Amino acid sequence: MRTVFIVPVAIMAMVLNHLGEGASPRGTKSEAQECLRRNVPKKMLQELNKLTSDLIKSLPNDDIKHLKLLCKFGKSIKESKGIKILKELVDFYQGVFKEVSVKDESQKTIQILLSRLGKEVQHCLGPDQSRLPPAERNCIKKMNEKFVKLKSQGVSKAVGEFHVVLEWVDSFIHQKRSRRQQKTKPVLLKKH
Repeated sequence: MRTVFIVPVAIMAMVLNHLGEGASPRGTKSEAQECLRRNVPKKMLQELNKLTSDLIKSLPNDDIKHLKLLCKFGKSIKESKGIKILKELVDFYQGVFKEVSVKDESQKTIQILLSRLGKEVQHCLGPDQSRLPPAERNCIKKMNEKFVKLKSQGVSKAVGEFHVVLEWVDSFIHQKRSRRQQKTKPVLLKKH
């Protein structure tokens, strides 16, 4: 009789312990920020930025400078829907980096780090799997359409704009809070 009772209690203790150690937040923006702050190391964002800068040098030049793939998500990232936007952007860029024709170690490392970032963003999104608001959803859809329309030029353009996404991830994680809540300073990513 005791073993029947002890096993469920032990399982429940493991689950509660996991929830306390960076498991999915319960949907608030500050919990998502804290989750990303714990699970996404500064070095990972810096390494992604450095590797992307190096990769850009090996790709053809961006001949269509007037066209931007990324929408202006800067303000939206700072709102509660920011983590949902980041999830969609990371998913988009995972597809972009699979299309890059340069096959070397740095590209594999980028794909591994981006996959890890995607998993962490998904994890920190938690149970709030609701869809993006229509404006942001349409913007992501247009971004995908432009990328497909541009074909190989789209890869160069998307990779060239990736540092902006990394800055958005960093700004979401280290967004200013009240003075009492501030514990960590933002990671400064170098622009290439």
